[in-house]
Amino acid sequence: MKRLLQLFISFSISAIAIWVIFSQKINLNDVIYSLQNAKLIFLIFSIFFLICSMWAISKRWALLLNSNNKINNTQLTSALWIGYFGNVILPFRLGEIIRGYIVSEKAEISFVYVITTIFIEKIFDIGILLFLLLIVNFTYPLPLWIQYITEFAALVFIILFFLVLLFILKKGYFFKLIFSIQSISNRYFNIPVEKWFQSFILALRSVNNPIIILKIIGWSLTIWSFGFLLNCCIIWSLGIEPWFFVSILSQIVLNLGMAIPSMPGYVGVYHFLAIATLTIFNINPSIALSYAILSHFIMFGSFTIGGIIALFLTEISITKLYKQVITIKSK
Repeated sequence: MKRLLQLFISFSISAIAIWVIFSQKINLNDVIYSLQNAKLIFLIFSIFFLICSMWAISKRWALLLNSNNKINNTQLTSALWIGYFGNVILPFRLGEIIRGYIVSEKAEISFVYVITTIFIEKIFDIGILLFLLLIVNFTYPLPLWIQYITEFAALVFIILFFLVLLFILKKGYFFKLIFSIQSISNRYFNIPVEKWFQSFILALRSVNNPIIILKIIGWSLTIWSFGFLLNCCIIWSLGIEPWFFVSILSQIVLNLGMAIPSMPGYVGVYHFLAIATLTIFNINPSIALSYAILSHFIMFGSFTIGGIIALFLTEISITKLYKQVITIKSK
């Protein structure tokens, strides 16, 4: 029942987003014309930069996994592509859990450990996106409401960052709390809270070393540089100006916006956010929709093709994965 309610909310949000898009002054002839006249060479380069970005993500993930020898780079990259494919076709971002499950099984390490490394990835990604947003905020005259949201989000992130830092430095207090929760859990629910917490702590040790942190930051900057170039190529293919700020802000909004519940593939919500971002720069809504369609097609089309190839090479069934992941999530 809970899952059905989540699906209903996700599809409702996507449906509202689609309705809002077509309630604007969209000229479908202009959209078709823009898509037909997009420069193919830039689109080819955008796919190249997407592949480079996925390679960099796998390198960063290997670093966070502490270079576990039981899984090689090919298996790690395959799990990543399958996970991103899962995000395209499945609701609730189950692809993140799927890639964590694959690596956990292949490397024979704790599932909680692997999921924690993905959580750490997201912290670094959000930090860089907010940093970029602050740069745009101080260098381009954005609407006041965006400036206020940016400053508030930055403040929240700084607070959360220091809480995580406190957690790492003062693990003893948290262990006492976990032992108390474990005793209650054993009495009523039989949930291995202590075991999960130890795996969580073990994963956090990967960011205890300043050298490792610098390497992770370096790979994170590389990832988002490739993402920026990917986005620039799509924008250049349509001749959109000002390309620099449009590329940065759309990249930030679209990635942060993926946290919003929507139907599989982020249909509707993705397009709405893209149009809303580009209209800030007084870009025609029809051109903005062309960008949204092209960007969505290249990114999610690439994830789909790459994921199918990875499934074929690893001989993994996405149906079986989905059932196993649903079982894990319901626990």
